[in-house]
Amino acid sequence: MKYSLVGLCLLALPCAVSAASPDAVPDWIYTVRPGDTLIDIAQTYLNQPNNWRPIQRDNQIPDPKMIPPGTQLRIPANLLKHEPSSAQLIALTGKVAFRPGDQAAWQPATVGQKLAVGAEIQTPSEGYAVVELANGSRVAVQSASLLALDTLSLYANGLMADTRLRLKEGRLGIVDNPARQSNQNLRVITPTAQAVVRGTEFRVGVDGQTTREETLSGAIAFRAATKTVDVKQGFGSLSINAKAPQAPVALLPAPDVGGLPQRVEQLPIRFPLPVMEKAASWYGQIVAAAQAEPVLLAKSSTGKTLNFSDLPNGDYVLRLSALDALDLQGYVALHPFTVFARPFFPPVNQPRADGVVRSPRPQFSWGQIVDVAASHIQIATSADFTHPLFDAEVRSNHFTPDADLPVGALFFRVASLDKTQGPWTPPIAFTYKPAPAAVDLTKAAMQITSDGLTYDLPKPDAGLHYLVSLSAKRSMQPLVVPAVESHSGQIVMPRFGVGDFYLSLRLVDDSDGTEGPAVIQKISVPITRPYLLP
Repeated sequence: MKYSLVGLCLLALPCAVSAASPDAVPDWIYTVRPGDTLIDIAQTYLNQPNNWRPIQRDNQIPDPKMIPPGTQLRIPANLLKHEPSSAQLIALTGKVAFRPGDQAAWQPATVGQKLAVGAEIQTPSEGYAVVELANGSRVAVQSASLLALDTLSLYANGLMADTRLRLKEGRLGIVDNPARQSNQNLRVITPTAQAVVRGTEFRVGVDGQTTREETLSGAIAFRAATKTVDVKQGFGSLSINAKAPQAPVALLPAPDVGGLPQRVEQLPIRFPLPVMEKAASWYGQIVAAAQAEPVLLAKSSTGKTLNFSDLPNGDYVLRLSALDALDLQGYVALHPFTVFARPFFPPVNQPRADGVVRSPRPQFSWGQIVDVAASHIQIATSADFTHPLFDAEVRSNHFTPDADLPVGALFFRVASLDKTQGPWTPPIAFTYKPAPAAVDLTKAAMQITSDGLTYDLPKPDAGLHYLVSLSAKRSMQPLVVPAVESHSGQIVMPRFGVGDFYLSLRLVDDSDGTEGPAVIQKISVPITRPYLLP
């Protein structure tokens, strides 16, 4: 791939790179101290100590032995003592690979690994790496990225650094020269751009022939196709096919993360995304709360949630930012949260959510979680379980109360017990509604007539009806005549014969057909009433 060099130069400190020679190493700027002479400076810093006269000429120094303190000398890098530097991998996530050169075989990367000139770093689709340079600059290599370390050079006994990074694909986040040392030169070369940076925080991304730059602090002169655009702090721009940069646009602000959950008890993790004007997509990274690196998980989303598959129990920080329609990434908001999801709570079988139980001591049951031998169940009249009616630890996946439940709305929840207790299930609401009571026969009146049998019962309560069956056997099978239902309390049965019979009466709930206990009454129809013969 051909790499055309479109310049980006920090405005806060002037670049010492010739526009005609974008690949040249910047000149070293040396500030004269009291007692300095050109000969002393040359002895200390030049690769050929006697080669001080070009410095005197180029800087117009009349007397090489009498230089006013504070004078700034511009010294070409090719005259300076030079030594190779190195970088170090200080954090990584996933199967990050490296190779010592672009023709070498890829190898697994490890934390603490030294990287020499020519080394390349490749991150997978869910990988991440952080490279630290000799001056403390940190380069975060995002997922699906390929970075080459083209130049790692130190000059003048380490007082000047020249670093060139080539981003072949993907994205970088860079905090350059955090100690604000002088004469620290960092360039990031992409297929369509070059960033010459000193002491700033910015991001660079490559997507085919498009390079995006986002300035988080400082200011950048974005140069392409002989045109320069100033990209100030809080703005971003892009260059497509090495054409002139587009006009900078304001980066989106850090999103409001106040509505995001602070405690996660169920996996996968789903963060509801805030409503934000001009946000076209979202990008999130998760790091451990105790350390800023490495990134453990990173995800993008164009929907209403940002989802992460799995994390062990612990404290974390979500770094969330919005991207605009140009895919320029805005400022990051930090959201601390805790994952407490293991051991996983079990799936509940009975009672079902919002269900109705009829037994005063129903069985509660739930699924079995692998490698979890015990469970904790609570039953209460309120969803906060402040005063549970039942609170039990059981070494099974079911529980039956040892006392009757109160009538009305109730809640229960279950948690798995391992070495520690896991999270509770969400409160599961249910209702205990007792089954209909037994029929009261004290106010019943039975009459046998030529038409059959008439049974007068008190009118049942609202929502109930009577169910009456007649059989010649105590087992109530088979029936002599079809069962009769009544909402009024009057039961009429046709002629059915003479002899001994059994009459079963019970109340039934209209809403779900739940039957109360049967009251069975034996009746005798004498032969003296032949009109009852069918």
